[in-house]
Amino acid sequence: RYNSHNQTGLLYLEACYKSGKAELEEKIRLSLHKDLEQQQQYYNYIRDSRPEFYGGFERSEAPINEIMLEVLSLIEKKYAPQVQTKTTTEGPTTITNSLKPDSGQKIDNGGLKIDSGKKPN
Repeated sequence: RYNSHNQTGLLYLEACYKSGKAELEEKIRLSLHKDLEQQQQYYNYIRDSRPEFYGGFERSEAPINEIMLEVLSLIEKKYAPQVQTKTTTEGPTTITNSLKPDSGQKIDNGGLKIDSGKKPN
């Protein structure tokens, strides 16, 4: 209950990292990822498809699972930053402003141009 097997797994994973057991730490890390992500998919499915059953998970199992995914990510960040998933961006990271400068005229609600009151230089 309350995902205690994965709580123990997280402790064991950190112990493996601290002791340098590379082969064992990778097996445990992958197993924890798989189990926690499958549980997250299950909770999301219940929430979206069978909301009448989600109430039992809403304040217990689901948030605990979310927290453990965060803890796993923090452990990986500390001991194995090379396995962190890279965030992807859609499109360029720099936003280019392609708008033309304001003409100085305003348009009223009827679509008529109104002088902005600015005097030419």
